[in-house]
Amino acid sequence: MRTNSATLLLTFTLSSLTAHSNPLRTADIAVYKIEDVLEVNRNDLPYVKILSLLDQRIPIKLEYQFIHALRAAETFNNKNIACLFPGSILAYDSDRELIESKPIQIAKAYFIAKKTYDSQKILANKDPSLRIGFRRGNTYGGQIKTLAHHRLIPLNSGADIRQLIELDRIDVFLGYLPDSFPVIHAIPEKPLQYNEASLFYSQNDSFLCQNTFENQILVNFIDYEIQKMHDSGELAQILAPLNQPEPEQPQQPQSKTDF
Repeated sequence: MRTNSATLLLTFTLSSLTAHSNPLRTADIAVYKIEDVLEVNRNDLPYVKILSLLDQRIPIKLEYQFIHALRAAETFNNKNIACLFPGSILAYDSDRELIESKPIQIAKAYFIAKKTYDSQKILANKDPSLRIGFRRGNTYGGQIKTLAHHRLIPLNSGADIRQLIELDRIDVFLGYLPDSFPVIHAIPEKPLQYNEASLFYSQNDSFLCQNTFENQILVNFIDYEIQKMHDSGELAQILAPLNQPEPEQPQQPQSKTDF
């Protein structure tokens, strides 16, 4: 799961399914902050717009509360909340059955730095002096352990990350896009670098839920509306501000790409 700061707890109550059905129990959905993508009191942000549309279009009542992201993950693992957003089955090392909605989009984690890094070379190289920063709590679907032969440095905020890069206290930052765009462009005249070879991990930005009858119905509602938004082009239009140009292919010769 991608985590970095405070979390929103959305309480979903299915008021009615059909004219002859009973309301379902409350389903709690933990939604964590992504800077400039999903923040409380920022109705202009893409993911907030999508959550608002889902609120309007499915028979659900939304009630927001704040809890810490790591606590949200623990609560989800203890089965005390119904769902997480954004989440992915791939990001959870769990032997229990979970269900996942259609993705809003695909989140990709890149190695990002003052110069480009090749993820395959980082994985193969056993240099313990390479300092890799990453947001505290992120596991990249458990793949963070494949980097244990380097020096891993958990960090709390985008400001910390950019400052440590500028001070040369970390060599490279492992971050999701679009989450890391504010870090990349924090100094407009000196944007940080990544390319296609820098890709480390991908996961769905979906609703991840406990596998219960109630949650299956909830996910069916969500899937139906996400598919409608996708087919009409509405989803692409909402997400357009996040869709920066695809990273370039690594330049030749390959020696210009570190690791």
